[in-house]
Formats: sequence, structure tokens, C-alpha cells
Amino acid sequence: DGADLGSFSVGGAGYGPFAVLFDGTNIWTSNYNNNSITKLTTAGGLVGTYAVGTNPRGLGFDGTRIWAANANSTNVTVRNVSDGSLVTTIALPGFNQPHGFVYDGVNMWVCAVLNPRMAVIDPNTFTILDNFDTALGSGNWCLVFDGANVWTDGIDGLLQIL
Repeated sequence: DGADLGSFSVGGAGYGPFAVLFDGTNIWTSNYNNNSITKLTTAGGLVGTYAVGTNPRGLGFDGTRIWAANANSTNVTVRNVSDGSLVTTIALPGFNQPHGFVYDGVNMWVCAVLNPRMAVIDPNTFTILDNFDTALGSGNWCLVFDGANVWTDGIDGLLQIL
């Protein structure tokens, strides 16, 4: 019904969330201007705030880990969903501002927003399996998995099925 059930401060004043993700138990936000992600209970209680790379944007979830796309450090930070502990940081060659994620049940996909770059990452070994340009010349905005294919939309108004 649209009733306001509460407002919760994350990331500090002026450092508000860029993305929000539900991991099946808790809510996560990426805090763009203070280089962190925050974990909240579904009642809004603060569980923890964890450092990531520079200017995190999109968040991904592979079933056990939270992935943060760090726009200005051109990498992704991976943390355990259970306790927020750091798992790894993965450099993304050729990316201009990593932005969005989708998990296809096997691999994690990440896209760049300021160029048409896409990477496919094995979430068990953190190996980049593929790193390529999409047909979307201006860059990719979001990703979705439909059960068979990954779709991406471009900031130029196009969709592509991969």
C-alpha cells in the first residue's frame, strides 16, 4: 500500500546508498561516497559496514558471497555474506567503471557502464573466464538472467541477449 515503514541511515550523511540487495536474510547497500557496503536486518538494524574499493555501485549475490562493483578502482570486492569478511578483490582489465552484476546459477557476470565491457567470473576460483565487449557501444547499465540467457541494457537505449 506504499505506507512508510521506516527510514534507515546507511553510509553516513551525504554518503547514501547507490544499490540495494536482499540476500534472502539481510539487506545490503553499496555506499558510493564512503567506499563501503552496509548489512542491515530486515527490521533496519545495523549488522555491519565493510570497506570495499572506490565508489561501489552495483551489488551481486552468488548464494554465499556479496560482490561489490567498485567504479573508480576498476575491480570487484567479494565478501562473505555470513560475517562480511573479505574473500578477494578481482581486477577487471579493460573496464571503465564496473557497474552491475547478475548470477546465472553457475557464474557471476559483471558489466561496465562507461564502456561496453563484460566479464564472466567463476565464483569458486574467482577466475575471469571471459572478458569481452558487448554490442552496446556506449556501455551496459543492468543485467538480468532469464533462466537461459543473460540480458544487458545499454545507456544508448538498446538491449542485447548474451
